[in-house]
Amino acid sequence: MSIGAPQQYTLAQMLSEMDSTLADEIKKQSTKRTADHVAVDGKLIAEENGRYVYAFSLQDPWEPEDDTPVRVKISGSPAIRGAIVTSTGTMITIATESKLTAEGLRRVELVDDATELLERLREALKNNDEGPAQLGSKVSGLTGFSEGKRSPSVSFGKFRPDEAQKRAIEMALGTSR
Repeated sequence: MSIGAPQQYTLAQMLSEMDSTLADEIKKQSTKRTADHVAVDGKLIAEENGRYVYAFSLQDPWEPEDDTPVRVKISGSPAIRGAIVTSTGTMITIATESKLTAEGLRRVELVDDATELLERLREALKNNDEGPAQLGSKVSGLTGFSEGKRSPSVSFGKFRPDEAQKRAIEMALGTSR
């Protein structure tokens, strides 16, 4: 068996293969049970540049990782994308791009969906506008990469997120615009 030169792929072919692979994984993951967590008694603690940070009490203890993407469900409304800023078991802080309604402040369901990160990655790939040389260099580690569109520095009035929380907010919300 002879070994030939590695197959050359165009950027479009690479992106198409990645999209197809992600779609397959999303389909597999979507059959798994997602976790719903009820949060009540919400309070807006910060608002700036179209971003909203809320603190809630959880009905049952839950300690997700910071940056965990969630869908925020309010009865009778479409789900809103959000991200966990921090959690202490029975208290949780989330960031959203949309302001929650009064009903949402009373009660929301936070859906920890395993496919959300994959969906966001798939969306980012579809919006790729880099040339083949840039993508190839980044994939091979020859050049750095950006983490999506950076938004202005995050500050939220009286709420002072630490560096990890700022990064969580920027990563979760800044790349989904």
